[in-house]
Amino acid sequence: MDVTVTVVDLNELPEFPSTETGDRSIAENTPAGRNIGEPVAATDPDGDTALRYYLGDSEDDSAFDIVRGSVQLRTKAPLNREAVLFYYVTVGVSDGKAEDGSPDNWSVDTTITVGITVNDVDEYPVFTHGPTTVEFAENDTADVAYYTADDPEYATITWDLGGDDKSLFEIDEFGNLTFKSPPNFEARASHDNDTDNDYQLSVVASDLATEGGKTATRNVTVTVTDVNDPPTFPNTENGARSVEEGTGTGENIGSPVAATDQDGDTLTYSVTGADAAAFTFNTSTGQLQTKDALDADTKDSYSFAVGVSDSNAADGTVDTVVDATITVTITVSGVDEAPDISGDATPSHAENDTSAVGTYADNDPENDSIDWTLSGDDRGDFLISETGELTFKNTPDSETPVD
Repeated sequence: MDVTVTVVDLNELPEFPSTETGDRSIAENTPAGRNIGEPVAATDPDGDTALRYYLGDSEDDSAFDIVRGSVQLRTKAPLNREAVLFYYVTVGVSDGKAEDGSPDNWSVDTTITVGITVNDVDEYPVFTHGPTTVEFAENDTADVAYYTADDPEYATITWDLGGDDKSLFEIDEFGNLTFKSPPNFEARASHDNDTDNDYQLSVVASDLATEGGKTATRNVTVTVTDVNDPPTFPNTENGARSVEEGTGTGENIGSPVAATDQDGDTLTYSVTGADAAAFTFNTSTGQLQTKDALDADTKDSYSFAVGVSDSNAADGTVDTVVDATITVTITVSGVDEAPDISGDATPSHAENDTSAVGTYADNDPENDSIDWTLSGDDRGDFLISETGELTFKNTPDSETPVD
């Protein structure tokens, strides 16, 4: 018997080729809408070309788009390798037919898992802390500000400075920004380039994870604010003064004991110490003057303190604080004074008497040694000893005077 076997055509499912590994990769930060590798395309044994593709419904699947006509996977948003390194995406395909060839409402026939690797890209550091404007009080030695930055690849951050006034600053390995020397509001001409007390610089965070690295820059303006500067006595002022004993009243004793004030404030001087009462003091100029004639033999040195105040606190409010003091020492220099001689100025002496006519004593203010000499018309008739004893050279005779 002859048998005829009729092969009935059945709809065969579409399938992904064995050469399709499902491996794809994309660089991190790639913008949305960019293709990820080649299309993930299936083939249909029945030659159907009207295939439809679908993405699964997992969290990974939702991060991507698929172009159904070309089976091209695309980025939906930029990807961050430091957040997610790999994605696993399910791609499904349907030919829209059941096994008997009837429509099946495009149910998924075959799936493939696509592994998407996010490739690392060296990214710029990101500042996480640090101001762009700073007000900084003059003369302060504290940190101006501190900066922090994170590197997406967790590389070590190194710090550097740029900008017009960078030479006035330094930044350490921890991002602490400081002035090399405390700024002076009044001396701004010798500081910032445009002399406005606004210092322009940039703080640079560098990522050295790869050769060349990446840098992030934050422009910074540091404004130095004025603070009341207390007056000071110059280094050349040692407080030493001198005056001759016997100097009359109201005479200046050296130059004024004067301080300087950077803010140009009016200064007031004061004196403390018992010795100060021996002098007259000008509280506006710091000039010392004699009050009464001084005697070096009684007291040859006076010492007291001179204080100065600008009557302003650091914030500019009025105060009565003495801002600086200096010790003043006044030396009274002696003048050689004539000795004071005591003894009988009109002695009587009997003729033929060989005893002393008289004895004279000296009182020298400086306690110097005394040399005795004689003067006058009749000095040749007398002798005076080292102890002040006055005698005739020859025994006097009233009948034959020699004067």
